[in-house]
Amino acid sequence: MNIEVVPVTFSPDSETLAAALKVYQSAWAGMSAISDSDLETMFARHSSYPGFLGLLARDRWTRQPVGLGYGHTDRPGQWWHNRVQPKLPVEYHDWLDDCFVVVELAVLPTFRRRGIGRQIMEALLADRPEARTALSTEQDNRAARSLYTQLEFQILIDAIQFSPQTPTYVVLGKELRR
Repeated sequence: MNIEVVPVTFSPDSETLAAALKVYQSAWAGMSAISDSDLETMFARHSSYPGFLGLLARDRWTRQPVGLGYGHTDRPGQWWHNRVQPKLPVEYHDWLDDCFVVVELAVLPTFRRRGIGRQIMEALLADRPEARTALSTEQDNRAARSLYTQLEFQILIDAIQFSPQTPTYVVLGKELRR
């Protein structure tokens, strides 16, 4: 399979939004408690944030979407700044001040372990103007954590629960400029 990673926007009712939602829903089937309409609203809202970059991985020949990733520059008043920054250890207290947060990285289950997640992540982080990046993943998601370790992410918070109904997550970060 020959994969291409292309930039996308999440305009309401756009084909790219529909494709991204389908990938997300398939990748996290049974694991996401977010309703379809809330998910669509979230994607569209995030796409309006400064520094937004959305990517869709697709088969170069069939155009079938197989993965997605997106993020934006973190700002006060946004979810990461309000929910995560207060829980950062003192040595990372300013991590989010000049940070690209990766909100979603998802690959369809039948296409995992083929380097597509890495391809998306590398494209998301290439040439970013921010000094750092941050993301979260479930604490027991070994495949994702292995990828992030290979990409030289470090643990910022080793255990965080965003709400009582969610599993425990780990927050990871990486310097983009040295």
